[in-house]
Amino acid sequence: MNLPPNMEPPKPLEIQAGGPVLYSVLGASFHLELLEPADEARLEAVNELVWDWIGSYLRWQFMSFGDVTEPIERATFDYIPALTQRLEEPEVGGDEAWKAFTSQLGRKLLTDYEVSFHGGDEAIDASPFTYEFWAELPDDDRVGDRSRAFSTLRVTVPDSWPVADFQEKVLAIADKLRLRWGVAGYSYSYWIPGYTDEAFAKIVAHARRFVGYDAPFYARNMEALHDHLRSVGWLTFLGEDFAARLRTEGRALESSPLVEVAKAGSALVLRAGNEPARGDINRLNIPPGYAAADAMVRPLRLAEAGDLVFLGPWTERAVTDWLRRFEQLTS
Repeated sequence: MNLPPNMEPPKPLEIQAGGPVLYSVLGASFHLELLEPADEARLEAVNELVWDWIGSYLRWQFMSFGDVTEPIERATFDYIPALTQRLEEPEVGGDEAWKAFTSQLGRKLLTDYEVSFHGGDEAIDASPFTYEFWAELPDDDRVGDRSRAFSTLRVTVPDSWPVADFQEKVLAIADKLRLRWGVAGYSYSYWIPGYTDEAFAKIVAHARRFVGYDAPFYARNMEALHDHLRSVGWLTFLGEDFAARLRTEGRALESSPLVEVAKAGSALVLRAGNEPARGDINRLNIPPGYAAADAMVRPLRLAEAGDLVFLGPWTERAVTDWLRRFEQLTS
């Protein structure tokens, strides 16, 4: 692995059967506005940025409609922007019952739409290098003849990656997208076809202690995460709608000694300090910038577990406590 100069090789957080199943990473998660045809070019531009950044580290790919992990091909990136053109109701012949059947069949093929890549030594191994796209289509929910798609894009690199380069690349990606919201900083990388039970158990214990980490669970949560943030991070992105709603709630969204507010494309980005922070509840280390950012976005940050799906041995109380961790620890 040809890493940048002076960078430490990544070490896994959890190993099973001799292979890595979980890494601490620097990660960025972007939740997108409802996909429209014009987003095809935006996602193609992001693909180019990601390939130029970490393409040489990626080795494997997985697609929900293929259901097998196989060696990576650059052309598979194209399945990400392709979804934007597949949400129109198809024109089919036959009676109304047949049209309804073909419509539902098409939606079944598109919902839980995943295109993901990782750089593990083996196909089953986790890797700190990942690029993931996920979309969910709610049942019978359209705008005109177009299906709605809740989607998210995620990219990760080792947690020892140069912070300045990570920030530069993440801001460049955000500049291309129509964002609902996003978060970047310390997070986790696992690989669903691998030893996920062990990985998820480790995340529960680790995330509850090191409060600066984002628990990146989005599957089955996409509708809830369309209108609310899961968490803040070192960089917290607010799309135009989120920023407007927060201002309506009386949030000024202006820079302070703890949080710098700047533009990132059409979005705002809140930067909680000069570099990402892990925090450590056992040492009463609560990153003050993260707590200040959380207070700024609190009206739109999820506060109750509700129907959220956090993979692994999370209880409803544990999920709620994690969502509200900065609120509780600084009150």
